[in-house]
Amino acid sequence: MAGLPNSSNVLQQWHRLFEAQGNTRSEQAEHHLQQLLRLGLPTRKQENWKYTPLDGLLKGEFVTRLADVNPAQRDALALTLDAVRLVFVDGQYRPELSDSTQESGFEVAINNDRQNLHAPVQPEVFLHLTESLAQSVTHISVRRNQRPDKPLLLMHITPGAGRR
Repeated sequence: MAGLPNSSNVLQQWHRLFEAQGNTRSEQAEHHLQQLLRLGLPTRKQENWKYTPLDGLLKGEFVTRLADVNPAQRDALALTLDAVRLVFVDGQYRPELSDSTQESGFEVAINNDRQNLHAPVQPEVFLHLTESLAQSVTHISVRRNQRPDKPLLLMHITPGAGRR
């Protein structure tokens, strides 16, 4: 992994994904991309990453594509839990696969309002990757003195393209 942090093919792929978003990128996304490129990928020489191999990640191919997931596929992947589900496929909220949050006790807003986000406790490369490529922000709250009847389940589905 020597020489990897700032010359990785993976970093180049992530940069291309960022550029593919065109002019829809926010100022915050630009900032996070610059931090991602500045930091590069962690190595085993860094204490926090000493026992976390990234080899599988580095062999991946990162492309933009819209995955088609139907309710049967969602159900096959879901936990058997009586919960209100919010479903995200390849990072994008999919209301047609999600449960209604009306009368659930949860207030959910999906938009691009990043102004109210708290600063990260310990920013690192994968936070910057996520924030640079995220096209929306999901805000979830519960009203004061209210207790929802069911838990909220956030389902993140990534079908993957398989290895070529």
